[in-house]
Amino acid sequence: MQGEFIPLGSISPGRSIPAGGIQGLLEQPETTLTHGSSFSGRPITRVIANSDLVLKLRPSRLELQRLVDWVESNRDREARLDVHPPGKTWFVLHDGERAWRGNAASRLTTLAELAESESSERLLDSLLQLPDLYLGVGAQHGYRLDEGLSNFGVDAEGRLYYLDDDLFSWSGPMPLAQALGVLLRALTMLEPQDWVRLGQAFRDAFQAHFPDPQLPIALGGLLEETYLHESHEPHRERFLEGLLRKEAHSPGPTWPKAERLGLLADIHANLPALEAALEALAAAGADHFLVLGDLVGYGPHPAAVIERLHKLGRDCTVIKGNHDHAAGSGYDVPGMSRDSRQVIHWTREQLTSEQLRWLDELPPVLRGDGIMAVHGAPVDPYYFYAYVYRRTFEDNLAWMAEHGQQICFHGHSHIRGIYLRDSGGTDFSDAPEQDLSRCQGALICPGSVGQPRDRRPGAACGLFNTTDQSIRFFCPEYPLQDVVQDMRDHGLPARLSDRLLQNL
Repeated sequence: MQGEFIPLGSISPGRSIPAGGIQGLLEQPETTLTHGSSFSGRPITRVIANSDLVLKLRPSRLELQRLVDWVESNRDREARLDVHPPGKTWFVLHDGERAWRGNAASRLTTLAELAESESSERLLDSLLQLPDLYLGVGAQHGYRLDEGLSNFGVDAEGRLYYLDDDLFSWSGPMPLAQALGVLLRALTMLEPQDWVRLGQAFRDAFQAHFPDPQLPIALGGLLEETYLHESHEPHRERFLEGLLRKEAHSPGPTWPKAERLGLLADIHANLPALEAALEALAAAGADHFLVLGDLVGYGPHPAAVIERLHKLGRDCTVIKGNHDHAAGSGYDVPGMSRDSRQVIHWTREQLTSEQLRWLDELPPVLRGDGIMAVHGAPVDPYYFYAYVYRRTFEDNLAWMAEHGQQICFHGHSHIRGIYLRDSGGTDFSDAPEQDLSRCQGALICPGSVGQPRDRRPGAACGLFNTTDQSIRFFCPEYPLQDVVQDMRDHGLPARLSDRLLQNL
């Protein structure tokens, strides 16, 4: 290509590709872009390569000076990220009719090329660098790298770099799970122990770059939902073994075998309310109790609540809520109010190391045959941050239908009721007794035992009959004023005790 050549410098001070070398390469024929090959990308991108350099050009609609400013800003951003090949050099080309932004970089061996070679050891060595590179950019800069194998390459010393020019906003583990699904299907040359090592590398990189210990669990859950042929299942099992520190084929928490399932959510360290709920459910015939998270937080009796649930032994199954996660892990959960954070810090001081570890190790999700339980919402890969409410229930019901789940028990909203879909459409009901035998999908919240937000002053709970698919809601009274006084005696935020009094 001919035109005005405007050199704009390298991302590495003192290391740039000479302008003469770039201009000489511009006179060479283009390289064909093919998906899955050494060079892939948008059809609009032109690539020219020789044995030493790779040059990329993309047309722009920006006026020349604005394009120069954009390229300089992008060059400086890449310098800060420090993940692209050293010496990558940017320029602008103007052919009289339109402007092009371009860059040249050293030609590296891509992961796609390594996957086609016979050197599985070199491929594995390169892949083991990917978690730190990928997650480091996400955590430190808020960007997601394009996960395609042709977008990463290794130099002669085996160091891994990002080759693509595009960056995306960091959006959590979903894109990574999808990319790992592709790898599990494509990299059949890797040995079982190689997948364990790769899982361990991702676990270590999460721990190094992200403070939230729930992220590997969220990634593992998403990866378990990814469709794979049965021949690739062992690869996934071994990867999850490394990622989650669990033995391959180890069973997760199982759905309780109960005819009448007592439902409790959001106890929030309110022991009198818990006792009232357990008594009401036992009187109604509950033969197992399912606690939908948030045992602690807000309230004054965290240790006593944990011990009371422990006394139920095998008659009780507990999953993790966001307050349990914050207390058990010590992670300062984003989005928590100042009052919530204050109580979490106080709660950690009240609990033993064994109780904190027990909270931290609670499972975040429970699945049965067409039935599941989470604290937050089914669509949330973290399981306990998102809410089910008027604006989100349809998305959650759609997710359930896609994943073969008819019923989901949840908490987090602190509001009793059921969002359901049947032959007549979707609806919400908080009626005290309901028949769900004909519903096509139901999101069921029994309300909050210890911190209700629906103006019902009792200890909200529910009883689900697995035989006839019916549910009954209860709201037994308890000495609420005593709990308020305990909260005040412990110096917990007045707004939280006032919220309890608003239900009277």
